[in-house]
Amino acid sequence: MFKGQNALLFILSILLSNLGQAKLDSITQAKIDELIGARYRYVLDQHTDDPDTRQFLEFMLQQEAQVTPLERDDSTEYKELRQGYLARSIQMHIGLKQSVLIGRVPAAFDSGHQLKHQSPPQYLGLIVFKKDEMQQRCQRVVDRAKKIGAHGIAFYYPVHYSGGNSAQYKMPPNPVYNKHYRYEYAQLPIQKHVDDCLDLIVKNKLKLSYVPHLESIALIENAAIDEWRMYSGIPLDEHYYQAAFGPLIKYLSKRSKHKFNVNNLALTLAAEIDTMVITRPDDALKVVANLEKDLSHYNLKDVPLYFNTNGDFYHAWDLPQVPKQVACQNLKSLFQKIDYFAPSMYGDKQHFVIEKNRVQLDKTIDRYYTSFENKLKELCPKEKIPIRRIPIGFGEFALDLKDERQKYGDVLDRPKKIKFVQYWSHSKWDHIGVLADYQMNSELLFLPQQETPKERRPSSENR
Repeated sequence: MFKGQNALLFILSILLSNLGQAKLDSITQAKIDELIGARYRYVLDQHTDDPDTRQFLEFMLQQEAQVTPLERDDSTEYKELRQGYLARSIQMHIGLKQSVLIGRVPAAFDSGHQLKHQSPPQYLGLIVFKKDEMQQRCQRVVDRAKKIGAHGIAFYYPVHYSGGNSAQYKMPPNPVYNKHYRYEYAQLPIQKHVDDCLDLIVKNKLKLSYVPHLESIALIENAAIDEWRMYSGIPLDEHYYQAAFGPLIKYLSKRSKHKFNVNNLALTLAAEIDTMVITRPDDALKVVANLEKDLSHYNLKDVPLYFNTNGDFYHAWDLPQVPKQVACQNLKSLFQKIDYFAPSMYGDKQHFVIEKNRVQLDKTIDRYYTSFENKLKELCPKEKIPIRRIPIGFGEFALDLKDERQKYGDVLDRPKKIKFVQYWSHSKWDHIGVLADYQMNSELLFLPQQETPKERRPSSENR
């Protein structure tokens, strides 16, 4: 079975030495079958002996030299998940070479499809989980945003990780990187595709909301495994900063102030890992300090900082990584840095107050603040931490269209209450029709009568 870095280095050495062969010899094939399983043999058959593939495999060798087995790797199931994650990354890399590069021509505005509400500012979500999806989706999302008159793109950058807490395994209170958790690389979008996509957003004069989004490789490999980032217990350490913001920092370092207007940028500190931000404010403040340092050539006073919480506060407060005592003064300092709370708000998750057969936005917002305040009183009973001065936008947003009481107009007609919305434009929540035209919703868009989409049951794919 697969066992740690030595086995994987051996696997990749075999791959490098056999590039260009139509079929692997029986001895080599048997060794690979033993190490990565016969199920992945088809990946090896797709290789060609070209410099790009060789370079990628050499990159994998360099990365794997720094990898050590996690405590959780004792689980056979988890080892097999990572085998699949690595094997499919090779397959994706080969497939990307044959795909068309992201276009660079600005899209045109389409008067036939317009957002019904021009305020508050609305961002379409670019949802990317795997390496090949950035190239597949960026052009389409930007085109749709431009055509309907959206304000910008919410760029949910995937931050892949191994380890963390699960139903079967709990990390210690102070987990160690590369022992209890680590960030993965193999299925991430390559930097060139990130750069191309961000250039496309800029060229189309759309605003960019950058949101680092933790994704467990277990969930990526098997959607039936429910490993939510909220319960991961992964701290906001230097490794988080590099994994979450490194691609954006690299992109901006290549652009001068004249090529990138910082007024069109918003940054999210963290997404849906409430407890690791709120109970460990020292770590979060270090992330903010790193952003200020690495982007010092820009005026970050013009860049709003969001904190994307869950839509309620009932999750993950009993994690082993939640300290018994919180540095309350530092938490106050952190909230002074936060410009907007940006909760993920979903109608099918009961995040909205519904009374008199409609969404009650005022009561929804009040309930959010009150829940937040109650939790802060538990954590810091001797400190008064004011939070209602921090305005609210929706970091992720979708209503439940199966519930006839939920209407988008009841939310979007109140722009003074909600400062922005970022649509989670994916699966059954894609009501803008970014990835599925038939899901375009007439509450959000003016649709030509002949193009009104027919009813069709939306996908049940998980977020």
